[in-house]
Amino acid sequence: MMRWGLFPISAYFLYFHPFVMKLPMRRYFILLFLSIYPAAIWSQQKQLDLALQSGISLPAGNYRSHNLTEGAFTLPGFYTGIESTLFFSRNIGVVIGSGINLHPVDVVALSEAKTVSDPFMTSVVIRSEPYQMITLTAGPVIKVPVSGRFSIIGFGQGGIMWGKTPHQLYKPQYFITGPDFFEITSSRDKSFMLSSGIDIQYRLSSCLKLKLAGTCNYAKMSFGFYGASGYRVDIKQVLFFNILAGVVIPLI
Repeated sequence: MMRWGLFPISAYFLYFHPFVMKLPMRRYFILLFLSIYPAAIWSQQKQLDLALQSGISLPAGNYRSHNLTEGAFTLPGFYTGIESTLFFSRNIGVVIGSGINLHPVDVVALSEAKTVSDPFMTSVVIRSEPYQMITLTAGPVIKVPVSGRFSIIGFGQGGIMWGKTPHQLYKPQYFITGPDFFEITSSRDKSFMLSSGIDIQYRLSSCLKLKLAGTCNYAKMSFGFYGASGYRVDIKQVLFFNILAGVVIPLI
């Protein structure tokens, strides 16, 4: 009964966590959590962990590149999230996680590229929001005990990524004449994503563990924009690595 009693508390926390509340389809997060929990009750050996984590998010590939067509001019940013891991046996289980990634824009490099691409523009000042990527993933995990307190956990996940491009304001200078300013509004898209990574965990006590983790995340996203020449779609290969630290709270 005590084990069942812990479940509504953890589910309530997951559902109303601020980052889960931001998810457009947050109800699916709790439904996934509800669907895997009974397996722990039926299995011979059970362990349910809740992890809170944050760290640096590193864009890579075209997502980081300074290419006006395929790149996004992103810089290293910030990640924070929450995940729940359920072990059906001693070393095998599943994990469900959600997080938000913020990647600032390199406005200096972007302004230089815009100036070079427009022969009538002498300079431009750009103000930009960051790219926002919200993730919801689930997948299998394998734990390898290293010592009495250390363990390594490998995982592979699939899920959904919700992306939002930054709202940007441009103030250009032209040789002859041109607009005083123009803006590019935000666009949104959601896409299937893949994620994999490794956790290194250290058990401080029966109630608390520390963790370091690294993950690789990828999704192909399509962002639509309306401009003077009509509607266009920008394809972005969103690839980034997260380096994280956090705490793990055993619930069972």
